[in-house]
Amino acid sequence: MCPRIAGRAILLRVSVRTPKYVFQLNFPNTWRQAAWAHPDIQQIVVPVEGSLEVILGNERLKAELGSAILFPRNMVYEERTLGAAPLTLLYVGWEGPDDEVLSLPRKSFDKQGRMAFLLRWMRELHPARNAEQTELLEGLLGALLHEYRTGLNSPVDERLLRVRRMVSENLDKPLGVSDLAKVAGISRSRFCRAFRSDTGQSPMEYVRQERLLATKTLLVTTPLNLAEIAAQVGFRNEFELSRSFRKATGQSPTQFRSGGREQ
Repeated sequence: MCPRIAGRAILLRVSVRTPKYVFQLNFPNTWRQAAWAHPDIQQIVVPVEGSLEVILGNERLKAELGSAILFPRNMVYEERTLGAAPLTLLYVGWEGPDDEVLSLPRKSFDKQGRMAFLLRWMRELHPARNAEQTELLEGLLGALLHEYRTGLNSPVDERLLRVRRMVSENLDKPLGVSDLAKVAGISRSRFCRAFRSDTGQSPMEYVRQERLLATKTLLVTTPLNLAEIAAQVGFRNEFELSRSFRKATGQSPTQFRSGGREQ
């Protein structure tokens, strides 16, 4: 069966795979991982904050917001943070056929932020609690690999990458189109056209999406109350957060936190 993601069919050329783990990790800017390998697990890593250097023998790959790294099983590699900023990574690992994975390059581009979105969705569902969630997780992982292949020839516009990075690091502050265009270094009208062409969204739709995703993450992973979350993700107060959240998801933040997302 061809899984449906966000109301449309995704044609997959990969075998069914079930995520073994999906998680997010935060690292200080001094972090370094000595050489190691996953003997049974294949893995995709997507940075959502900071920069990562991956060392594969004599090859060095840089990954940051807007890119993704694929690690086949048994591949020995080292990792370390780059720059002064801390590092936040989204991971998914799976067992299963790897013929196609071995043929893919180690780095791809997450041009529209879809891989990060799919990983966050998988993180909400994992571990699956019933057959329906298992099937959805398999479909989401298949879609992630589809996006990885799609992004191989689509490097991210560096100007828009700067904007996405700025939004990610400043969600708690007021963000307007003019502010984002200034970061991109182009006129407001040209920026709006370029952003929509590149991402399929308006700049402010993207900001609202990122605020919603950050809200979901804080609801699931912290005990912060709604007023504290609102302050961290850029809503004026908990009432504005609740209205926006319900409009976008059909649930209140409290319902989502208590497990309504699992229904």
